[in-house]
Amino acid sequence: MKISIVLSTYNGKAYITEQLDSILNQTRKADEVLIFDDCSTDNTPQIELF
Repeated sequence: MKISIVLSTYNGKAYITEQLDSILNQTRKADEVLIFDDCSTDNTPQIELF
């Protein structure tokens, strides 16, 4: 079974890293994580994750 996680964000720059850390620490690993931004004004899309 494929596990997909979808995050929707608006001005979530301060929270994305913490959310992804939480996802990475789960017992069952996700096959994919999709993040969709809803026109944030805090530069959320410019975050370098890896």
